[in-house]
Amino acid sequence: MTFLTVRSGEDPMAAVRTFHRTTRHFRGVRWVYAGRAMITGVVSRQIGPTEWDAVVVMQFPSLKDQRMVLASAAYQEAIAPFARHYTCAFRRPATFNAALPTLLGARGTVRRLRGTEEILPFKPAPADEDGPPSNFFLDPLVTERDLGVDGAVIASLVKRPEDADRKASIRFIRKMAAIMAETGFGPIHLGRVLETSGNLASDEEHHFDGVALIAYPNLEFLADMAGSEYFRDAARDRKLGDLQTVLTAPILYRL
Repeated sequence: MTFLTVRSGEDPMAAVRTFHRTTRHFRGVRWVYAGRAMITGVVSRQIGPTEWDAVVVMQFPSLKDQRMVLASAAYQEAIAPFARHYTCAFRRPATFNAALPTLLGARGTVRRLRGTEEILPFKPAPADEDGPPSNFFLDPLVTERDLGVDGAVIASLVKRPEDADRKASIRFIRKMAAIMAETGFGPIHLGRVLETSGNLASDEEHHFDGVALIAYPNLEFLADMAGSEYFRDAARDRKLGDLQTVLTAPILYRL
């Protein structure tokens, strides 16, 4: 998964389109996802504040193949036009990821059979509570209203919490899984980070454990969820070693 920032004055869509056309025929490369970044919801302490313009996911037959491609002169020439780029190589367990929708669907069925209180429709949290306002995820669309109509995907880099915070973090994951089970949206890619690379200003080595791409029906749903009592309550248990989340709109089909 690669995060990209274009140079000042450049058009992100045009830059990613050129990058896609140049790299899609490289040995073993298959483009899996491309998203126009709209806002960084959580800033990583390791990476620091960065205005990303796009997130792309490419699949390779192996880590060795990825290293060969990324080290090649052709790839370096293709990515050179971007001002900043940061790549997390990750391994995606195919069987587990394929089974996730079924597992979440089964959990939703169990919730209904038990008569568990439904989460939807979301109940708005009081306006004076901490957290993003209801239009937090909608404001980025003011100048690009056509983005986000086909769904939204949050691309995340995750570092596990310290042992003392893991129980709280597991509670957060379970509460989010309950929303996914009830609504049908959820992870499209989960994986374990193998290594990182890029051209960020910091020379420090970054440590992330996991990658997650979570799909949502649309931005309005995401805004309602973020401003709900349920999510605010769940977010209090979100205690991680580090986290970067970038809200994106799918654009691969437009390239």
